[in-house]
Amino acid sequence: MSSAEHQIQLNALAKALEERGVEITHLDIDGKPEHFDHRYRTLPTPNEMDGSIPDLIGIKDGVLHIGESKTDIRGDANIDAQFRVFSNRIMSATKQPIPFHIVVPKRLGQTINDKLIEIGLSDKKDSDRIIVWTHGE
Repeated sequence: MSSAEHQIQLNALAKALEERGVEITHLDIDGKPEHFDHRYRTLPTPNEMDGSIPDLIGIKDGVLHIGESKTDIRGDANIDAQFRVFSNRIMSATKQPIPFHIVVPKRLGQTINDKLIEIGLSDKKDSDRIIVWTHGE
């Protein structure tokens, strides 16, 4: 079960992506609908992708977007695998990379950058395959 902080961040990411034209199609509310805007509460949970379930799926101009909310970078044993799986996805029909959005608390802004360097994904952040968002304080 996800924490309230995790779900509030996920709701904020969904809203931010919608403001940029991404239609949110799937969201993992994980039994905590009270932390989400009403328009998200009935969306289906995303499907598993190579052993991991993303927190959010959206689409804009025919391109999928994947989103993940993290409240603890160092204490999550699955983070390396999740980040690799989600940041390597491509559209099967067009071979276009799927943008991967990560939202973390502001206090972890530098930590997430360090983590991406540690696991060899900083080049994907630099090329906008991975987009990092911060939320809260």
